Amino acid sequence: MEEYSVQLYEVGANRIEVIRLLREEFPNIGVVDIEQWIARCPTTLLEDISKERAERIAAKLMAAGATASAQRKFIAGVDYI
Repeated sequence: MEEYSVQLYEVGANRIEVIRLLREEFPNIGVVDIEQWIARCPTTLLEDISKERAERIAAKLMAAGATASAQRKFIAGVDYI
């Protein structure tokens, strides 16, 4: 299984919508913690998740106006050809 991460680079103008989306994805994390999390942009939101989940979360964030990406995790010593 390929491992992916979700990177959040910039929240954008629609900060409240981005916070709402993150609360949906991470219901156990409070609003204050999410505010602190996005204040550290650029930051990694999730690591070692499936490609589908990473792309879904990144797409939702981008639709809300954030700058985000789903990135494949590269492991040293593995041949990716």
